[in-house]
Amino acid sequence: LPKIKEIMDFILAIRHALLDDPIAKLSDDALERLCNPPQGPIIIDSPGVCQSIPMYLALEHASQDAYNHICRATAQNFTGADGVNNLLSFYSVEKLISQYTGVELIEHDMCPKSCLAFTGPYANLDNCPLCTTS
Repeated sequence: LPKIKEIMDFILAIRHALLDDPIAKLSDDALERLCNPPQGPIIIDSPGVCQSIPMYLALEHASQDAYNHICRATAQNFTGADGVNNLLSFYSVEKLISQYTGVELIEHDMCPKSCLAFTGPYANLDNCPLCTTS
């Protein structure tokens, strides 16, 4: 019966979810972008920015360090190429994509053993209910 209550708590949390929910931790800028997305095509005329976006997307499961290594290798191997000096840092390309899409990183605390995220019914817990780790 406790497991059914837990499942119901998650269902109710989803059913009553709001964009401005403090647990969701969306910034005011993200809320504004989600509620008022761009209405026309986005024009990016910088070759460096145009290269940064697909590199970032291609490395979605890689580390920031991997992205930065590829940027450095690109700059070294294509010295003098149009836009090579305008490649964006990991932070800058992530922020640019967030500005255009309204999608931004949301971080939640997790159990150190990766049992669960402290969100929804678990948002106010200090210890993992599965392994009791704090």
